[in-house]
Amino acid sequence: MKVKNVGGKIVSIGVTAILPGETAQVSDSYAKNPAVKCLIEHGNLSIVKETTAEDKAKKAAEKKAAEEKAKAEAEAKAKAEADAKAKAEAEKKAAGGEA
Repeated sequence: MKVKNVGGKIVSIGVTAILPGETAQVSDSYAKNPAVKCLIEHGNLSIVKETTAEDKAKKAAEKKAAEEKAKAEAEAKAKAEADAKAKAEAEKKAAGGEA
């Protein structure tokens, strides 16, 4: 399991010393260790979720969907502005023709 020292002191797990702000790989057997559980509960350690290929693919798909949505919104806004401008010009032309 991968853990990050988010506290302000050095944490030793087995033979691994983890400095503040560092991340280290430790044996999965430490997940049930009461001392490690306590450090996690008190906010001194956090478990780092390792990203899998599936997670990366999901994140990429979400990013692509968000980009496509933003692009569609930008195109819709541009079309609405163009339509409003054309309508204003038509009204101006009609008003100028009546005078």
